[in-house]
Amino acid sequence: LFRFFFFLGSCYAMSAVTPTLKLEANLRRAHAEAVARAAERGKRAPSLRAAVLLTTGSFNPLHKSHLQIQRRACALLEAKGYTVVAGYLSPSNDDYVREKMWRKGTTQYFIPHDVRAAFIEEAVRDDAVLACDRWECSQPRFHNYPDVAKRLQAFCTQFCEEKGLPPVQVFLAMGADMLKIDRSRTPFTVYVGRTPKDFDHRLLLPAQTQREKSIFYEESQATDHTSSTLVRVHFHEGRALDHLVPPHVAQGLLQVWARVARKLDPLADAGDEEEKEDEEQDVSGEHGKETDAAAGVTGGAGTVEGDANLNDRPCAREKDCSHPA
Repeated sequence: LFRFFFFLGSCYAMSAVTPTLKLEANLRRAHAEAVARAAERGKRAPSLRAAVLLTTGSFNPLHKSHLQIQRRACALLEAKGYTVVAGYLSPSNDDYVREKMWRKGTTQYFIPHDVRAAFIEEAVRDDAVLACDRWECSQPRFHNYPDVAKRLQAFCTQFCEEKGLPPVQVFLAMGADMLKIDRSRTPFTVYVGRTPKDFDHRLLLPAQTQREKSIFYEESQATDHTSSTLVRVHFHEGRALDHLVPPHVAQGLLQVWARVARKLDPLADAGDEEEKEDEEQDVSGEHGKETDAAAGVTGGAGTVEGDANLNDRPCAREKDCSHPA
């Protein structure tokens, strides 16, 4: 009970990081269409089952499969009679991602949450449904995906009540590989199979469990092996990323992982060393010229005939002289 009220209070305090423009616009339009259909049929109460999708994860980095999970889950729910009015991608907080990368031995590929969120926001900017929810990544500690879903449900419920809109149901959208991890079978979840191996995990979903907890499995036989690990491997090997991530992410990673790229490229390091040596030689040359010029001025001062102190002065280019000053 304490945890529930904690999330209820937190969702109000952090409402600014959960965008609602697409949610409100789509929900108002869906409600108006439902009212019109009800009027045509002579019914007073419109029938509308509105849904909001939520996908959590590290998104280190975002790739095309993350977006496909949302779109395939949306198509499935639409086929089940739901109207999807919003879909949120929620990146995890930095501590969790940093620890995860440390366990994999790839901490050099860690991306801060503000950059990961910016990648998502740019990718979904022109999408009518998808948006980035920064609540989770802005928290001081890690929150597991069921808790993030509860918080979003509480936030959406409060938002709809304040706006006078019909309620929505939050559905988690995740890869089918999570079936072997999600032992509790979180209610209101859409599992999306991405590889042939994922389809075997459907055996872990009895039909009764699916009915009781409103759990759905995306039936498409599409195969998608894309993962954030694969993106990092391709970057490490110097291969193209455009077929794995959105174009702006591919460009952004070149800057975010620039230091990693320099370490992976021995030619770049050799070039840096040569450039550094050239700079040192240039500086030494300039210093020598200044020394020579100064010596010339000193020597020039002693060329006047009859200078009584001429023989008392040291030679300006002592190292080049065959006699002592």
